[in-house]
Amino acid sequence: MQGLIPFVLVNLATGFLIGVAVGVFVVLRAGLMPGGDFTSDPLGAVLLLYAFGAPFSLGYLSTALYFDDRN
Repeated sequence: MQGLIPFVLVNLATGFLIGVAVGVFVVLRAGLMPGGDFTSDPLGAVLLLYAFGAPFSLGYLSTALYFDDRN
């Protein structure tokens, strides 16, 4: 039980960072922000990046739990 909490936190954080990186790439590549950049609407940018990061983190965690080979 001692190793469960770090396992969950590390995998959630890793998935969240992957999701934020994908969100930054999508925003910069497709220009999805209304003003065209992060500075015109910073709260919208944070919420958009959070919207990318949250599902990625849960998906990464569930995949890590599925493929975990520890007893």
